[in-house]
Amino acid sequence: MALKDRIWASPLSRFLVPLSWLYRFGGVLRAAMVRPKRLNKPVICVGNAVVGGAGKTPVTLALAELLKNQGHHPALVYKGYKRTNHETLRVDLNQHTLADVGDEPLMAAAFAPTFVAKTRLMAAQAADDDSESDLLILDDGLQNPTLMKDLTFLVVDATYGFGNGRILPAGPLRMTQEDALHQADAVILLGDGPAPATPKPLFRGHLVSLLPDALRGKPLVAFAGIARPEKFFEGLGRAGAHLVETLSFPDHHAYTPEDLALLTQCTPEGAIRVTTGKDAVRLPPHFATPIPAQLVWENPEGVGGFLKGKVGTF
Repeated sequence: MALKDRIWASPLSRFLVPLSWLYRFGGVLRAAMVRPKRLNKPVICVGNAVVGGAGKTPVTLALAELLKNQGHHPALVYKGYKRTNHETLRVDLNQHTLADVGDEPLMAAAFAPTFVAKTRLMAAQAADDDSESDLLILDDGLQNPTLMKDLTFLVVDATYGFGNGRILPAGPLRMTQEDALHQADAVILLGDGPAPATPKPLFRGHLVSLLPDALRGKPLVAFAGIARPEKFFEGLGRAGAHLVETLSFPDHHAYTPEDLALLTQCTPEGAIRVTTGKDAVRLPPHFATPIPAQLVWENPEGVGGFLKGKVGTF
């Protein structure tokens, strides 16, 4: 368990609540000082209330796929976390690197036109000007007040839920559960667990690790630098992977030569290293086999029908 998770689960969390009031006040103040901009194309927002790890990017890609099947041409919008290039870019997999655009945009660009910029508003404006797309999907935009959103999905990890229910730094929330549910037009619940109490439409899905048949039964060393690496390991286990070692790194971790040496040392002879698609773009080619996670809807017709009905009103 990460240090922050141990703090949030301990009595120390209560002593941090006054700082949570300041964090929430800062968010309210920022929203009050910004006039949201309306773009020419519809904006679909995928967000969550907690810090990282809810599954926003797999949901974003799954929604993009549903929309493409309905005849739409979505563009994906990111800020590009930890990138060093601050230009506004349409991600080109043949040209741009991790430093140029960030890990999630580099992965997402294989699925749909993807834009990054210094701010999400600037990235969205670039996507709005792009002639190939007819709507935008904003990955991780629930707390961003700069854009008018036409449809908002709140992603909730069914196991983790809303954590201890407290706002940063006393808990994992970036906004209150009530505010998040109020902003959402629908909730997407990932995994098995209780659903939040809400009158909003709710769709459940499961993240499934697409473990290749060639790796089944083979000894695997799994590692991940995501918000909750244990979710990746558990998914591999459900897919039938034989894990001989697991190693966790911080979210968006920049792997160093020392890290690669450690991972090599921890890989027994005959074992194969596997990691997430998000981590794979931060590693040398062929260092580890990426295992993608696919979102499987419990009721795909329901999600598709809801999307079609909403997008048809834009």
